Amino acid sequence: MKKSIKARFDSSPEYGYGFWIGTFNDKKYFAMRGHLGQYVIVFPNENIIIVRLGKQEEKSEERVYIEEAFKMINA
Repeated sequence: MKKSIKARFDSSPEYGYGFWIGTFNDKKYFAMRGHLGQYVIVFPNENIIIVRLGKQEEKSEERVYIEEAFKMINA
């Protein structure tokens, strides 16, 4: 698991071994992107998992779902 969430190529630091890697508000996360806009986004240090299921006609980035989830958590 440790290897899968580390950058696989220097030219693509946002991708590991099967997981997308990123930060949001200085918090590290890794994510799986599925068919038709399905996501599983994990913030391991915050003990948060965001799951988005369903059909999507237009593409949105995972950041949209992260922002909405943190708004709900902080409300």
